[in-house]
Amino acid sequence: MERVSVSFQDVSFHWEGDPPLFEHVYLTLPEGMISLLGPNGSGKTTFLFLATGRVLPNQGRILLWGQDTAQLDEGARNKLASVLYQNMEFDHDEPLGELLDQVQEAGSFKDEELKRTLIQEFKLEKLLTRPSSRLAKGEMQRAVLAFSLLYGSKLMALDEPVFALEEKDKDYCLSFVRDFSLSHQITILASLHELELSQKFFDFLLLIEPNQPPTLGSTQELFKKEILEKLFRAPWELLKKRENFYRDGLLALYSRK
Repeated sequence: MERVSVSFQDVSFHWEGDPPLFEHVYLTLPEGMISLLGPNGSGKTTFLFLATGRVLPNQGRILLWGQDTAQLDEGARNKLASVLYQNMEFDHDEPLGELLDQVQEAGSFKDEELKRTLIQEFKLEKLLTRPSSRLAKGEMQRAVLAFSLLYGSKLMALDEPVFALEEKDKDYCLSFVRDFSLSHQITILASLHELELSQKFFDFLLLIEPNQPPTLGSTQELFKKEILEKLFRAPWELLKKRENFYRDGLLALYSRK
């Protein structure tokens, strides 16, 4: 029987002073790898915040692994769901290795072998003594992915988790995250700009379109040219150019930092 990770029950939400992003949403999310797709401003990041209890709905309720997010204290909420924010950085001088130890102590996984595996798989061996504030953008993204997996929440929300990585590293990291999700029964919700990554690594797509209820389906069912053109209101050729421009522009920006 398929388990439900998140359930939206008659959920409406708007930020103060803004028009509604979601109205009367009924939606259940299964376990597995789920990619959020939609144009900028459609509410993908807000959906991640709602699903993980970081913000509460204006109406209705959201169940996270069967528990009402409005009734969870911070500790219980963090065990059920964690968030890897876009452009996440650290501005202090603690070495990366010490931060990994702190994450492990606070989280669910105490296995030292797992920590060694994450250090190796995310290529952190040479970074453990480096102050975290001196990590390059790609190094930081690999580190926070390792933090998230080591902490061990049952659901991980990832907002653009690999945009600063080289193409081969994107595939490698998401492949590892997928295997980890399967072996540890962890649900991954991710917002990505690169459509091919969603097609390659995710079981389900969640399409988020302004003024429409979110649409959930298998990647095989929804990753179709005509569906994505309608979602983004752009022809397929322009979508691919836009995707390449976004990726190359961000890499150029962060390579100068």
